[in-house]
Amino acid sequence: MGTHADRLKAMERRSEASARVATESIPVIVFLQGSYGFRQTSSGRILRHVVDEEGGLLISPLGKPLVALEGNGPARGLAMGE
Repeated sequence: MGTHADRLKAMERRSEASARVATESIPVIVFLQGSYGFRQTSSGRILRHVVDEEGGLLISPLGKPLVALEGNGPARGLAMGE
């Protein structure tokens, strides 16, 4: 095992390497955003929200938005974190 000074120098090199990798990686960071929906395999129909005449979401007795293959609102999908 080396001296305390040798170990300290090794730790400093590792710290510098981490900072260098982070700095050099900045130009290659990409923001990706996506979504997906639910489609019935046999018919190809997309699961949609059920909305009223004014475009408001209809809510189930359990407090969740109603969805149906016959829905007349936007397609039902999931966003990250949902």
